[in-house]
Amino acid sequence: MPAAWTLRLTGYDGAAQGELRNASERTFSFELNRMATGSFKLPLDDPLAGTLLQGDCLIQLWQGTTVRLNAEVISVEEVADASGIPTLAVTFADAAYWRLTHRLLGVTGPGLTFGTALAPVNKWNIANLILLNLNVDGDTGVRNGSFGGTGTTYVGPWRFKPFMEAMLELSRTLDGFDFEFVHTEPYIDDAGGLLPPDSVAIAVLNTYAKLGTTRPNAIFEYGTGSRNIKAYKRQVSREGLMTRGYSLPPGFPETSELIVSAESQSAIAARGIHESVVATDLTAHMARAELLRSHLAVRKQPRQLITFTPAVGIGLQFNTDYAVGDVVTARAKVNGSTRFNAAFRVYGVSVTLDSEGLASYELNLVPEA
Repeated sequence: MPAAWTLRLTGYDGAAQGELRNASERTFSFELNRMATGSFKLPLDDPLAGTLLQGDCLIQLWQGTTVRLNAEVISVEEVADASGIPTLAVTFADAAYWRLTHRLLGVTGPGLTFGTALAPVNKWNIANLILLNLNVDGDTGVRNGSFGGTGTTYVGPWRFKPFMEAMLELSRTLDGFDFEFVHTEPYIDDAGGLLPPDSVAIAVLNTYAKLGTTRPNAIFEYGTGSRNIKAYKRQVSREGLMTRGYSLPPGFPETSELIVSAESQSAIAARGIHESVVATDLTAHMARAELLRSHLAVRKQPRQLITFTPAVGIGLQFNTDYAVGDVVTARAKVNGSTRFNAAFRVYGVSVTLDSEGLASYELNLVPEA
């Protein structure tokens, strides 16, 4: 029996406010290296409506006995007319990710710098240090977890730079890393005396050379085999195609920093020259070159995205048999013709709950390199 999803409300201190039993139109999504989001509606006369409207609380998303998400209220819309029951329309987002988008690095002195061209440092260690420093300046509720990865770089000076912007710059390169926020029940934690004694932790940040694992038994099939997929869509998009790219230094052309360029001869031979500028405020030449190479690796060919809708109530279970970041097998046969049969990485999972709480899922898959 699949674990049921529930929505609960707590204070920032973790004090339980109750379950959102009357919530309807409940949807939420999880994406690799992106912010988890969701929404629902609640009758205006629900006992918890006032707390949501005020906003200073956490929405918890549980799957069975596991906290999958502590979320901040992002927006609340109160709607009343003669045609129906007055409601609140609520949107929410991963509290850890969202809070860190609102915290700035390098707000004092000369800014924040790590490494040099001759002595680059581990990217994951930069992520570790900036979170530590940020919490000392004022608790985020996010704790340092396990940090891994292989890439090195030098960055800075960062001045008034949002934490998550820095994280994405560090991670979105060929030698970057994946990251995730693992949520827990809120608990008192002063980080060994570094923080005030009443500080509350809600999640830990982990980084990985690559998040997820290969799941040989996670096989999704349409029109063949187990037939555990009721529908699929495959999109092949040439939007964003780039076979030759450039990275301009901040302040260009009023700067002595070099322009970085890269191209794919094989892609140019196959589909011609498609040029683009990769925008970034990275100043380090090595970092800009690595970012450009990572863009070229993805954009030199059309992007393929497959969306699967698994059959309800049968087959594989999210966060048990597969999770975001995992590599699974997907195959489809239509009118006797095999459309695809390959390994794909799970880049996103969307969940919709019906009025009875039964979950339906939609998976976004991309071919595994």
